[in-house]
Amino acid sequence: MTASRTVTTMRGPIDAEGLGFTLMHEHLFVRSLETAQNYSTTWDSDDVRVADAVRQLEAVRADGVSAIVDLTVLGIGRDIRLMDRVAQEVGLHIIAATGAYVLDRLPYHFRFHPPTRNGDLAAGLAEWFVRDIEEGIAGTRIRAGVIKCATDTAGMTEDVVASVRAAAITANHTGALIMTHADAALRNGHDQQRIFVQEGVDLSRVVIGHVGDSTDLNYHRSLMDSGMTIGLDRFGLGLSTSERVAAIVTLCREGYSDRMVLSHDAACHSEWIDTATPGLENWNFQYVPRVVVPLLHEKGVAESDVQNLVVNNPQRLLGMARTSEERER
Repeated sequence: MTASRTVTTMRGPIDAEGLGFTLMHEHLFVRSLETAQNYSTTWDSDDVRVADAVRQLEAVRADGVSAIVDLTVLGIGRDIRLMDRVAQEVGLHIIAATGAYVLDRLPYHFRFHPPTRNGDLAAGLAEWFVRDIEEGIAGTRIRAGVIKCATDTAGMTEDVVASVRAAAITANHTGALIMTHADAALRNGHDQQRIFVQEGVDLSRVVIGHVGDSTDLNYHRSLMDSGMTIGLDRFGLGLSTSERVAAIVTLCREGYSDRMVLSHDAACHSEWIDTATPGLENWNFQYVPRVVVPLLHEKGVAESDVQNLVVNNPQRLLGMARTSEERER
């Protein structure tokens, strides 16, 4: 039987061909839940924040975006039920993630209750992540469509290695796409790559995040030449737009448009970063469709390359082969 490709969204599976313009690395809400439960934060109320998120997502939908990938996982304050309230009210597709955002150590809970399998922490974590993909997140019907892991300035600590290995194990079991947070200045996308290779991951099913934070195009090329895709996914934050766009123009001319995706790493609301801070005026979901895509056209990037960046690559990466029987389960 011929298999088609489907994308797991928060409202259920859809045909990959219907995904459209997709922002590949965003967040609905970034929160510190324990702080919010005990002290005053920037969180007004669930109702206020849900309504504001719906407003922002409908605005970006009007700009032609039809899907976003939300990479909020353990360590960033994922609340799948709150996310679901937004997903049910907006006209675009939201893809949720499983995995862990571990920059140094897992939450202290794991010191006393490590979810190991035969003494292997990574395998134990992977069982949780697989359940999020195959059964649903936190007892809901909502299944994750991608896997998240992270490395940063702390390097490859024991817990970071376990979480990256868990992502690899989960990908091998489910076929889901791995999407990462990586520090471009330290080039630690290569650290992630080494673990993925050790675990036998199909590198064409990996997106190394935040590579666009660096102007070192040799770093970009080295990751893509291995078969992986890179995230040029922090427009409006840090490195200037002109530098980010110049990198895309060069790499498209070199034939790499099939291994890059665009986004902002922004949030409808973040308790970690005040978006009113000077210099962050462009850090929002609308900047890529309104400013970056027109700039790429202005710089002579072919329409076929632009379509790769925002439509074709997300469709290929997020889609997983499923028979009709599997889709109905």
